[in-house]
Amino acid sequence: MTKKEINKFIIINILSAVGIVFLVVYRAVLGAVPSLDLYIYQNFFYFFDSSMAPIIVAITNVAHPLVILLISLIIYIALVAKKYRRDAFLFLAAVLIGFLSYTAMKLIFHVARPPYGLAEASGWSFPSGHASISAVFFLMLAYLVDKHVLNSRRRLFYNILFGIAIIVVSFTRIYLGVHWTSDILGGILLGVWVTTLVIIFDSYRSRIPW
Repeated sequence: MTKKEINKFIIINILSAVGIVFLVVYRAVLGAVPSLDLYIYQNFFYFFDSSMAPIIVAITNVAHPLVILLISLIIYIALVAKKYRRDAFLFLAAVLIGFLSYTAMKLIFHVARPPYGLAEASGWSFPSGHASISAVFFLMLAYLVDKHVLNSRRRLFYNILFGIAIIVVSFTRIYLGVHWTSDILGGILLGVWVTTLVIIFDSYRSRIPW
């Protein structure tokens, strides 16, 4: 990775961190529900067709953080079997860091969920665990694809696919009314921050002890 590329990831990492701090101050410290959150919840959530809820629930269940963790472990084993031990370590480490980070933030900031939703959801709201873990999972997959897939069109196809997956998973949480929009933004930003942090680590460290 060139120095220019590393600097790009550093800038993205800093910007995502700034975004997270802004949302934390606005949501958790000030205790305010942003007007955009209220607008989307009051106007869009009630506009959604509840008949689609079973399909949306199925999608969101597949992207449950614990399911993502299980899939990540399978990918880790597959990468180790293919002799990509470094990549396997980085991938699983990123997902675990993402999981621990959003869990800690929920427990620290205690942001309440929207009052009504089309599905049951427990625990605190900010940031969205689904958005956080999905962002880390698919962004790390995109990073590994960029490292090992030589065909540029194929890389682009996979990256677009991963980006769509993050958007779809995040949308399901808003559709079901179990998260505010700022929870989703915070989750995605957290996922970007964790992923870029791991990528920066990977670019600077020549060897990882096993």
